[in-house]
Amino acid sequence: MEVMQLLAMFRGTIPKDREKMTLFLRYQAQHFEEKWQDLVENFLTEEGKIEEIPHVYSFDQDIVSFLEASSENNDQDLESYTRSFGQAGLGKLSQLSNFEKNLVLEVATYNLSTRFYIQSEKEKLEPLSELVFHQNQDVNLVNVYRVANNLSDRVSRDIEEFLLMVDSKELKKEVLEIHFEEKEGDVLAYLGSELMATLDTVTDLVHHEENYTQLPLTQKLKIITHFDEVKAIREKSKQVEESLSPSSDVEQETEETNSFSNVDKIVEEALREYPIGSQVSYKGQVFQLVSIENAQLNDLVRLELFNDSKQLFEENPILYLNSLKEIEQVLSHVELEKEDSDIEIESPSESQEIDLFSYLEEDNENEKDKDKDKETKPLISGIKETDVPVQDFDFPDDLENFYPKTNREKIETNIAAIELVKRLEKERRQASREEQELLAKYVGWGGLANEFFDELNPKYEAERLTLRSLVSKSEYSTMKQSSLTAYYTDPMIIRQIWQKLLDDGFEGGRILDPSMGTGNFFAAMPRSIRDKSELYGVELDSVTGAIAKQLHPNVHIEVLGFEEVPYQNNSFDLVLTNVPFGNFRIADKNYDKPYMIHDYFVKHSLDLVRDGGQVSIISSIGTMDKRTDNVLQEIKSNTHFLGGVRLPDTAFKKIAGTRVTTDLLFFQKDQAKNLNEEELVFSGSIPFEEDKRVWINPYFDGKYNTQVLGEYEVRNFNGGTLNVKGVSETLSTDIMKALDNVEGPKQIDNSLKAPVFIQEEVDNSIPSRIREDLALYSFGYEENQIYYRDTHGIRKSSKVDEISYYVDEKGDFKAWDSSLSEHKIDRFVQLHLTDEEALDVYKSEEASKRGKYKGLFKKTVFYESPLSDKDISRIRGMVDLRETYQALIEIQRHQDYSRTDFQVLLSKLNRDYDRFVSQFGYLNASVNRNLFDSDDKYSLLASLEDEYIDSKDQKVKYKKSLAFEKALVRPERVIARVSTALDALNSSLSDGRGVDLDYMVSIYPEHSQAAILDELGDQVLMDPESYLRGERKYLSKNQFLSGDILNKIE
Repeated sequence: MEVMQLLAMFRGTIPKDREKMTLFLRYQAQHFEEKWQDLVENFLTEEGKIEEIPHVYSFDQDIVSFLEASSENNDQDLESYTRSFGQAGLGKLSQLSNFEKNLVLEVATYNLSTRFYIQSEKEKLEPLSELVFHQNQDVNLVNVYRVANNLSDRVSRDIEEFLLMVDSKELKKEVLEIHFEEKEGDVLAYLGSELMATLDTVTDLVHHEENYTQLPLTQKLKIITHFDEVKAIREKSKQVEESLSPSSDVEQETEETNSFSNVDKIVEEALREYPIGSQVSYKGQVFQLVSIENAQLNDLVRLELFNDSKQLFEENPILYLNSLKEIEQVLSHVELEKEDSDIEIESPSESQEIDLFSYLEEDNENEKDKDKDKETKPLISGIKETDVPVQDFDFPDDLENFYPKTNREKIETNIAAIELVKRLEKERRQASREEQELLAKYVGWGGLANEFFDELNPKYEAERLTLRSLVSKSEYSTMKQSSLTAYYTDPMIIRQIWQKLLDDGFEGGRILDPSMGTGNFFAAMPRSIRDKSELYGVELDSVTGAIAKQLHPNVHIEVLGFEEVPYQNNSFDLVLTNVPFGNFRIADKNYDKPYMIHDYFVKHSLDLVRDGGQVSIISSIGTMDKRTDNVLQEIKSNTHFLGGVRLPDTAFKKIAGTRVTTDLLFFQKDQAKNLNEEELVFSGSIPFEEDKRVWINPYFDGKYNTQVLGEYEVRNFNGGTLNVKGVSETLSTDIMKALDNVEGPKQIDNSLKAPVFIQEEVDNSIPSRIREDLALYSFGYEENQIYYRDTHGIRKSSKVDEISYYVDEKGDFKAWDSSLSEHKIDRFVQLHLTDEEALDVYKSEEASKRGKYKGLFKKTVFYESPLSDKDISRIRGMVDLRETYQALIEIQRHQDYSRTDFQVLLSKLNRDYDRFVSQFGYLNASVNRNLFDSDDKYSLLASLEDEYIDSKDQKVKYKKSLAFEKALVRPERVIARVSTALDALNSSLSDGRGVDLDYMVSIYPEHSQAAILDELGDQVLMDPESYLRGERKYLSKNQFLSGDILNKIE
């Protein structure tokens, strides 16, 4: 089980596994002080292993004394104390239901009972309540566990502080005492007869036995103190021996005296800067400064720090530093909001528990938890608990002046937002409402490519340098690319979409935005829908994703590509998004082919919604208008097109600063749909009447089409591109009217939804090497077992076979196809295969009209057939040949490849091929082709043989190709440096890079892009088509003068 699946179970999005939950609760009870992310990951890593608690000490009387000293409510036991302590804090958490608050107290009590060995009447640890395993889908157990652990940690720290600081006469004496023994130079600490810790007096290292962690703090303190005394005595003896050594002369004594004097001076300065008892921060944790003194060793100053939290004494550091400057570098002052000098435990008042539950789940497990001490007892001034928003960001009602308007304002706001989110990540905290407002004004870089990212343009040089200093090289590169593809959606348009969904009866559910940007679709969501919804988002860009998490901490956000997130089909009620623009394909292992990005988002979104679910997207007009390979033909059998609106090219101008024509589309999934051939939208694109160069979906055709908000025009690039010119000043009203013409969804009775994430089951019978390394559409083997990976997983020692026979109208068997052999029929019959168990079944729609099968329907069954021993040997042989030939090709790609290694591989290829052909025939023989042609590299393998006609019998035969004799792959030619700009250009062109100025600068050093362009003169020219799209690209003179010159000049 992965982290994602475990958390999904806790959130109730997949069924709860009682055994796994029991394991987790017992593990958590021993580790509740750990950070949440660490706790979850460690649980999975250690497979829930828990330590047996040694009953070497009884806490019963200690707890009684603690309750008497601490409780104003006369609490009789730890459970009642925990409840009264936690009630006030839980009362302030409106995010938790009453049921969840009860669960918090149940889990916290169990945690504490485990920690302090509180036993029930049956002499067992307090049992887990059945409430904890409640199968309520609305309960988020991640929130419950995190709050419970925080409460447990606070109570346990108070108890342990009491045990350390209070000398109660009523405390029962320890049953067993710590004592020490010396053995072979080591000091050993025992509890009774059981070894707990060992001090190595040679290295001063301390080794703790496994049971040491279970000791009470008083006993740990005794061990640590004794070991420190032993080390101090040993160090003093060493110094005395050195001072009496014959090699120590008067000069050395003088130097030591002077150095001690210097160290004493540093101690005095440090004490003035850091008074004893003051609070300091060291490595992000708050400590009390216990002592600063001369270490009497190597001119060092010794500093001792103390933290009374549940972090135990062995984690209280002792530092040895050389100077005041070093001390100032590692320690920083901490100003207390409130001094707490009383040793006596306070009662659970509001002031004490107000920040107990300062972190509910932020629903993104990539965010690290804040430091626990900062959560439970804020010491550092700055952001207060009240600044942390309890809700996700919502847009204000009036957005007229919300966003920056000019390009410079957008650039400055973007940089300020990035600077802020980087600081928030560093400080590991959630943005305040004011900070969220700044982050929400981040509008990305769409439309800014021509000015901001033009390295030759000095206008924004300072801003570019600032941005580069804030982000990594890969982040900067991603932003530069996104300036041509990512356009943020105007909240006005989003609100219209939500209003349409609301008017059509959508009340809420499980909602996904698979290209969420900073989350504008969620920020504009009506509160009535939000309150009844479970929200998920995906964002590819890491910086934008980080901003989205700060704006929407309660949304499940994945910073990945949409195709990488293992969402389960049929798991969402609604998918809505603004699809990224781009002319590239996405390859998803779940599909048999790569799809253009806008097609992929449509198809994958429809797969993810349940039957009856809706998909509402903003996409490029290519989704609807594309003449060939149109995704609409693939979805028409199970999808209703409810309607759409073609937006003008001004729709993104205000926010994204660019002109682009887009479609607003509404779909509904219907698995039981009766295909209607008259559905206009699915009938295929037609030539545009006014310009036959472009094609258009008939739904959006027509000069006065009410769903087209503007006037059509054709721009002269890319062979003609359709555009909608905005002519109205009332876009919001126009959209509203057009949406009235979009149908509402059908009523489809299906409330069943699959769990959100795919529960990946690992088949341990498949070797890990095969699971991890076998490529898609490839064969592999381990010993005599053959494996093949396709989009459905890994198949073992089987092949896809087919068989045909004839049935009557009822589907009853009547006759086998005459082409079948008796052997094949017998093998199929022995499988006792049903249609449901087959890979696929095809039945002809019409009966045969003639011959002996007249009136019967042909039925073809595709099924898995076991491989014979000979099949296995053939496939193994072809896999070996494939691997050898690929290695031979790879080695030739490098200019300086080893000729010896090449000859070794070539000899192996010849030997393996000769052996294979002698046993199984040519690689191109039909029997071998039929077995192996589903392997992605079969065509490469088949190319090893050249076909010829034998002059003797005029039959097609095969012989070895030249690949068996010599190197055929041209090595990559690496040019490290050139001496002219023209050489740099020619190298770039010959490499297939086009006019790549970055590459040219790398091989023609000490020359900027501007200098290279100046030297080249008219050898390169601006690409006019790219320029019209807002890009600055260049073509060589020959490239520019080829093709349609008139269009380019125009």
